[in-house]
Amino acid sequence: MPAAKHIIPVLIALLLLGNVFINLPQAHETSANHQDDPTLASLTPKELQWLKAHPVIKVAPDTDFPPIESLTRPDTFSGIAMDFLALLEKKLPVHFDIINLKNWDEVMRQAKTRQIDMLSAAVPTPERLQFMKFTKPFVEFPAVIVARNDTNKPRRLHSLKGMRVAVVSNYAAAEYMREAYADTDLITVPDIPSGLRQVSFGKVDAMILNIASATHYISKEGITNLQIFKDTDFIYDLSFASRSDWPILADILAKATESITPAERKEIIDRWVHLQSTGWQIPTWLIITLCMLLISATFTTIIMWNRTLRKQVYLKTHALQHELSERQKAE
Repeated sequence: MPAAKHIIPVLIALLLLGNVFINLPQAHETSANHQDDPTLASLTPKELQWLKAHPVIKVAPDTDFPPIESLTRPDTFSGIAMDFLALLEKKLPVHFDIINLKNWDEVMRQAKTRQIDMLSAAVPTPERLQFMKFTKPFVEFPAVIVARNDTNKPRRLHSLKGMRVAVVSNYAAAEYMREAYADTDLITVPDIPSGLRQVSFGKVDAMILNIASATHYISKEGITNLQIFKDTDFIYDLSFASRSDWPILADILAKATESITPAERKEIIDRWVHLQSTGWQIPTWLIITLCMLLISATFTTIIMWNRTLRKQVYLKTHALQHELSERQKAE
């Protein structure tokens, strides 16, 4: 028993010492990951202290805004903005807690009431600047006009006067069109697919959205009677937006965004956006029609070839029979 009394404290001490050594490399590795990035060196002691006091930032993406960001699986977001957000998380000692909200209207409501801290992709507008601070854009896409392909004249924003134009509720295009083109009859829709369908069915004359989302959804939905007009004066300059009562967070995000290299930016954008998708594509119905015509032509050729062979066989047989008959008469 006396020996056991001495052994037990020694074992406990060894276990505690082992835990210390096990945890030390992990802590060093986590610190080294951030120290390797110049972003951390650019932060002031005050900013570093603030991040230490706020290690988790609540971010609410748009659930239906591909390829920028969208809910691809339950509680799983993906897209350009999500990849940039993951890059910032590597540069900063912070964790972005992704909040899944019902739609963009709810995202904007909670941003105003400070229930969330940050937007992962948003365009600065006069209304939003009242309660959010924005970084420089991490990606830019021109706005386009989507209309039915049975129209003959090109579409311009100023030519939409008196027309019914779909815009997604609380999107930057809605605010822009209300201020710059007040004589346009704007129809608010809950999301991009429903707006494109209304254009396709002729319920509205056109829709305003960014070119990346337009090409994505037209291809995904298989809508073949729409065309894209790119000549607009509105740009989707997508930025990170943080609550205005935390100006220090805006400064931190600005430094992190500016530290993104051109190579890092290109790698992310090329992963999601393919320039060839903005050009003309062969509609699905035309591909099916061409395949059917090819199959029909093949069967027709086979049938005609068989008929030609039968005729040649018949003529050859008839000639042989005639020759045989002539020989029999001669004999």
